[in-house]
Amino acid sequence: MITKIKYDFPKNFRNDKQAIIFLSNLWYSSKNRRNTTIILDFSSTRSFDTNLCSPLGMILEYLKEKQNLIYFSKLQESILKKLTNNNFLTKIQVDENRSCIQTHISYKSFKINEKEKFERYIWDELIIYLRNNGINNDCKDFVKAIMEMFVNIKMHTNSRNTKTCGYYLPENNEIYFTLCNLGVTIKKNIELANSYIFDQDHEAIDWAVKKNKSTRSADESGGLGFYTTRNFVKKYDGIINVISGRGYWEECNGQIISEEMKSAFPGTIITFRINLNNFVKEKTFINKDTIGLEELIGGGLWNA
Repeated sequence: MITKIKYDFPKNFRNDKQAIIFLSNLWYSSKNRRNTTIILDFSSTRSFDTNLCSPLGMILEYLKEKQNLIYFSKLQESILKKLTNNNFLTKIQVDENRSCIQTHISYKSFKINEKEKFERYIWDELIIYLRNNGINNDCKDFVKAIMEMFVNIKMHTNSRNTKTCGYYLPENNEIYFTLCNLGVTIKKNIELANSYIFDQDHEAIDWAVKKNKSTRSADESGGLGFYTTRNFVKKYDGIINVISGRGYWEECNGQIISEEMKSAFPGTIITFRINLNNFVKEKTFINKDTIGLEELIGGGLWNA
């Protein structure tokens, strides 16, 4: 017999700690369910930052693999439009009704050996916003920088894929982009690789984002390091946010928030916001000599 359970989606599903707490609670209360109809009730939801489709989709696709049925209930028209535009509802078998105005970076899943597919995705999904802002000569350099951020992310072998999603905010000329995985946390990865012990998850993130901190062996090649990635995002008046386990870390306008949450996310979420107005004014730099962003998650997402 199939049982039913309903979850009330938050009023504002935004890029903040409350959204991560909701996702963590959803995960831990549903991860062991089988043959259950899971209903997400959106009747009270008024705002939805669509880059968060990345961690939400990761959880929902996991639940579907366990023979659970997923239903969305009482979606507001504005949210329905967002989730059809970015391909999210199509992925969970809801009819697609895409509008002609593209402001969303599609929800996608990438396996560990799909480097070329991921690169094509970045070109296809980001290039329109770059060119619309007069970024032509520097466009290739910008995409290279994005690829360095994500192609070099490495995960533990117990993570089979990663989810990505984002959106473009035309009134502010900003791009939000999120990548996440289920699996080992930053804290666990660093402790396994370096024999360090951290009391809390956010302490491990603090360690990882500092210059010259790496979990890689000496013979591994360099890439765009996480410290350099921080500077890259700051250069364009951006925000970068990292959640792993119970750790919450954010940098905005030179101010850092680093704290422990009551609920844990079962993996890692990385989100950044980049302001395209600032990019047009300056030329992107690519530093080939710094350590890789894979220091954060470990293992190997992209195989050479």
